[in-house]
Amino acid sequence: MEQDISKDPTTEFIGAWRLVSSEMKEVGGKIIQQDTVGCLIYDERGYMSAQSFMSGTQLTGTPEEIKSALEVSASYFGTYEVNREKGSVVHHVEASLLPVPRVGMDMELFFEFSVTG
Repeated sequence: MEQDISKDPTTEFIGAWRLVSSEMKEVGGKIIQQDTVGCLIYDERGYMSAQSFMSGTQLTGTPEEIKSALEVSASYFGTYEVNREKGSVVHHVEASLLPVPRVGMDMELFFEFSVTG
């Protein structure tokens, strides 16, 4: 049976996705492009998991080097909701490896689907 994705916007999200780019907007509105790698996983029941790291991150070395690597990494899971009209997905964080994103935090992320060959 085929699903009508116009009625269920989460359908396009279900699966494992490779993060191909990441941008952050500063308080003043300046966009910063980040060289990140990562994976996002969404399931049909509304659960998600996210991991992202700066490219080349190694969790080895001195305690200071490991701390620096972790400070630019994110690993968390929770539930999600898709808002197709806004082009956003909200991650409701249930647990996180680091203090940011925080447990209980709702993170609104904006998305764009593209096909690459």
